[in-house]
Amino acid sequence: MKYRAKFEEELTFIKSGDFVAGFSPAMGGGCYSLRSASGDIDILRHPETDMSEIWDNPFLYGNPILFPPNRIRGGSFRFEGRDYNFPINEESTGCHIHGSLYRTRFAVDALGEDNISFRFSAEEGEYPGFPHAFEIIRSYRLEGSALCEKLSVTNRSERNMPFMLAYHTTFRLPFAAGSDRRNIRLYMPVVREHLRDANFLPTCEYLYNDEKILALNGDGFAPCGRSVSAFYRAKKDPIRLYDDKSGVGICYSSDEAFGYRMLWKGSDDGFIVTEPQTCAIDCFHIDQNPEDSGLLVIGPGETGIFSTEISFESKKAN
Repeated sequence: MKYRAKFEEELTFIKSGDFVAGFSPAMGGGCYSLRSASGDIDILRHPETDMSEIWDNPFLYGNPILFPPNRIRGGSFRFEGRDYNFPINEESTGCHIHGSLYRTRFAVDALGEDNISFRFSAEEGEYPGFPHAFEIIRSYRLEGSALCEKLSVTNRSERNMPFMLAYHTTFRLPFAAGSDRRNIRLYMPVVREHLRDANFLPTCEYLYNDEKILALNGDGFAPCGRSVSAFYRAKKDPIRLYDDKSGVGICYSSDEAFGYRMLWKGSDDGFIVTEPQTCAIDCFHIDQNPEDSGLLVIGPGETGIFSTEISFESKKAN
């Protein structure tokens, strides 16, 4: 679990106790390293060489910010009589996916030993497809082994602003030294699974509609060479990854605004993605009132605040 110098040199670090966290201002103020100083616990997937790996596929490392998250069919929607037209950046589905904030440079707004914040401001129309002036601040604090993030978004335009948010958070498998991905257990409280079509867009059908904890073991959610992709309506309760061999775990919690979860894993066995998301996929096209599917509306001059926390646990999840 050793880092090469070039990767470390391209991040800005904060420290608390035995844990260190590293961030990239160039990549949306995302966290791309969260580990113990000894390297025995290494929570977020990071490049093995340098930041060029992230640029090649930015969604497979750290906690990239998605705005708007997931897919918008045709790249466009209508809100309060206004058209929002995002570029089609996934030609295979004809969709816009994930926005571009994750690869936008943020300014370092403040830096302390155990805290850091990043700021991005856009004038009206400056952010592709989005006709609003707005400001986003990502503020992090490392409290022991817990990385707490508070994101604030301020509508600086004179009209109501639609807002949707997710984090494409990618955890290492395994995250404890000397363990194996087959020892990992996932616990994710969900309400229902949303079915999707061949273009990964919702069909407005559900696989079930009943509160439960999705409990999967290493072979179930991360079989060798097999991909997993599923979208859920979720409970506020946190997601947990627990390592049977080492007896340690990760807790990923988010506030009540994040009412949905995406579970994704490619054919690579070295990671799993659990995305907290505020709205249903393509909410503008599946619901006459998108606010019923999680769309957030921020009024002129108003600020929305969203909180998440990734923490290390030393005992088994219940």
